Formats: sequence, structure tokens, C-alpha cells
Amino acid sequence: MTRVLVVDDDPNMRDMIQKLLIAQGYQVQQVTNGEEAVNVMTSAAIAEMPDVVVMDLMMPQMNGFEALQKLKSTPSTARVPVIIVTARNQTADETRARRMGAVDYITKPWPSGELEDRVRIALSSRRSAYIRMA
Repeated sequence: MTRVLVVDDDPNMRDMIQKLLIAQGYQVQQVTNGEEAVNVMTSAAIAEMPDVVVMDLMMPQMNGFEALQKLKSTPSTARVPVIIVTARNQTADETRARRMGAVDYITKPWPSGELEDRVRIALSSRRSAYIRMA
């Protein structure tokens, strides 16, 4: 089963994203900030590594930019696609996130079906990259 890690400090947002993704057949794990995301992913066994991360930017302890930097600079987590989902709709933030390695950037609120489509595309791109590497 495809695993998604949802990283957001807002419990209502985490729950809503989880419901959307479970309805698509994904297994979802939630954490409340970037520090927890990094800890979960760097301590996870390879079999438990999420297939994609959906992460907010504005969080306590470690924000999304800091977590993205740590995940992309760690060999065991660098290839996991990260989709940023945030209320920050500034072009500079999107550019920064993409340059740091985010595969997508969605602003809250998003149109119905948008998140599900973007997760599916990120997963499809990841699978294609693995096939090309084999």
C-alpha cells in the first residue's frame, strides 16, 4: 500500500488531508511539525518510508523549509517526493521550495480534487524515475 506522511500543525487540516487520501486508497501517517517528520523519516526502516510527503510550511519547532532542507540533504530521504501545502501564496516561497527540492506547491484552499491529483502525479513521477534507474 502506498504511504503518505502528512505534516501540519493544524489537526483539522491533517485530518481533512488524511480523509481525502484514505479515500484514494493511501495509508496515511500524521505528524505535527517538521522536526517530527525528519525524526520519523530518518529513523524509519526502509520498508516503512513514506512514498510521498505532504507538508505545510508554517509550523512550530521546525518549519517546512527547514524540514525540506534536512530531508533533501539526507541520502535515505532525499528521493522521497515532498509536496508543499500552505497558505503562503507568494511566488518567492514557491520558488524557494522548488529550488530546495519540493516536487509541487499547493496553496490553501485548493480546488476539489487538486491535492489528490498532485499526489498521484508525484507518485507516478517517482515510479517512472525508479524504472529509468533500473
